[in-house]
Formats: sequence, C-alpha cells, structure tokens
Amino acid sequence: MRVTGNRHHKDGTAKADSALSVITAYSDTVYRLAYAMMKNRSDADDIYQEVFLRYIRREPVFQSPEHARAWMLRVTANCCRNHWKSPWADGRMEPLEKRDGSGNMYDGPGERDLRARGSADGPEGDPARLAQEGWRREQLRAGIGELPEKYRLVMHLYYYEEMSTEEIARLLRRRTSTVRTQLVRARERLRGILEKRGFGRAADFW
Repeated sequence: MRVTGNRHHKDGTAKADSALSVITAYSDTVYRLAYAMMKNRSDADDIYQEVFLRYIRREPVFQSPEHARAWMLRVTANCCRNHWKSPWADGRMEPLEKRDGSGNMYDGPGERDLRARGSADGPEGDPARLAQEGWRREQLRAGIGELPEKYRLVMHLYYYEEMSTEEIARLLRRRTSTVRTQLVRARERLRGILEKRGFGRAADFW
C-alpha cells in the first residue's frame, strides 16, 4: 500500500498496482460504512465506487495507514451525505446483510463478546443459544439502522471500526465532547428502539 513518497510512478503498471493495493486494503472498511449509512446494497455500491474513483483521480499521498484509513472513512461519510442531498435519493431500504448474502453485514455492539462466548462451546454450539444470539444481533442491526444519520455514523465508527472518541472527533472535525454526547444519546435512543421492539431489558445489550 502506498502511504508515502513521490506520487509519480515509472510506468502505468506500477501506478495501477499501487492503487489496487489501497483499494484491496480498505475495500471492506469503505463498504461497511457505506452500507451502514445507506442501508441498501444498491446505494452502498454507488458510494463504494465513488470513494475509490475519488482516490484514483486525486491520488492522495498518505503519511501512514492510519492517515489512509481516516481519509477513506471521511470521504465515504461525505459521499453518503452528498447522496442524501441528491434529487434521485429515494430512501430505498432492505434488511442489513453481507454483500455475499451470508446474513452478517458487520459486527455490532457486543458482537465480539457474543462470538467469544459462542466459541467456548466449540464450533457446533448450543442451537437454542445460537438462535437467540442471532436474533439479538439482528435486533441490534435493525435498531441501529433506525437511528438518525449523525448517531448511526458515530456508533458505526466507535463500535464497528473500533475508533476512539478522539479519533472520531478528528475524522468528523467535531469536538470530542460532541462525539461523546452523541454516543450517549445514540445508546439511549437505541435502548428505546429495542424496548419498542419488545426486548424487555435493553440494558442487556451493553
């Protein structure tokens, strides 16, 4: 992956290889955020393509992998916002699912803990508990999908991309205190959504 140095290449092949390495490295990161924000595959695909087209056209030089990742996330978020402002944005919706159709788009709050508990029982696991945990994950995904954009964005970056509040603040150019406040409000709204969906103890998700 090209993160430093002269942006001029000796030939077109080297330049293409460099771009491909960056696209490969950040493909999943860009698509996860695009899907989380747009909530349907068609629009997420459009955002994905736009982000990497911008990368190819602008040829930014990154000082580190962290710089590259922050650039990708910022451009993805901006492309999503621009899409919502466009006259053809129609609010299409579909269930959250992975691009390959496996049913797991990305990990949500508490997902890593669920996986750790499940793995302790071996690959087969207890069918009843696996079914319950699968339902729990779907409730989280659906609930987060109902949050307003500003809350959905910080929740995704904090839980799914495992960014600190300070990193999110720099990425979104907001004050750290603003990000922390939005995370608190996002959790509270998510609890309310889950309770309305019939989950008796929303606090169990946290």
